[in-house]
Amino acid sequence: MLWDLHARHATLNDQYIPVAGIYFDYPAILLRHAPKMVPYKVLVKEAQGFDVTLFEARDLARWRIHELRKIIEADASQPKYILTVRGEGYRLAV
Repeated sequence: MLWDLHARHATLNDQYIPVAGIYFDYPAILLRHAPKMVPYKVLVKEAQGFDVTLFEARDLARWRIHELRKIIEADASQPKYILTVRGEGYRLAV
């Protein structure tokens, strides 16, 4: 999977993947921090500008990542690109 941060789009096997708005911001942040894990609160703060509790950040991030995985993963239940670090946050597989 290739992310073009300037054009704000993604491609996989030369196929355009429609990722827009907030759903592009999340992987862009993960890419910027890769290969490190990004905590829920950092992810939400950088993507959405919200200072929230850990509980709120976890719920917001989970929802966005869940929706994003449906767009970019062949099987969202077995993600290959955005990996969960249980109880901590997410990281991009590089």
